[in-house]
Amino acid sequence: MAYSLTRRAFIHAVATAAGAGSMSNPPAWAADGVGELYRAAKAEGRIVLYAGGPIAPYRNDAAAFSKVFPGIEFDIVAGFSNQISPRIDAQLAASKMEANIAILQTIQDSERWKQRDGLTVYRVPEWSAVDRKFKHPDGTSVGVRVLAIAC
Repeated sequence: MAYSLTRRAFIHAVATAAGAGSMSNPPAWAADGVGELYRAAKAEGRIVLYAGGPIAPYRNDAAAFSKVFPGIEFDIVAGFSNQISPRIDAQLAASKMEANIAILQTIQDSERWKQRDGLTVYRVPEWSAVDRKFKHPDGTSVGVRVLAIAC
């Protein structure tokens, strides 16, 4: 495929770490390989997040990421899953990825992309701290936000 696995591995590591609630301690990551991935991703200079829903909630995440990992442009493409998923499907079909991270509510899309070998496998050192209900055991996806609804 035409995308950079190095950059994708870095992005997946950061997204996984954010889901595990560990973004507050980046110095510990450097010893575990994320520092190397950060340097490689910084050389490429850009991350593209495809996010379900309005853009506003993701702006704070992008700003926090940029503070922890300066020197990497962070672009956000927001919309409904039925608009975003076909764009990712087309990128996979063309072997030319723009999206580095996808945060969507449609788990079936992740499963389809996994079957097409479109997801990067990566487990951060804190992987075991994420409850198994919120991650795929093979390391291809992890829950980023969990919302409780009281009835």
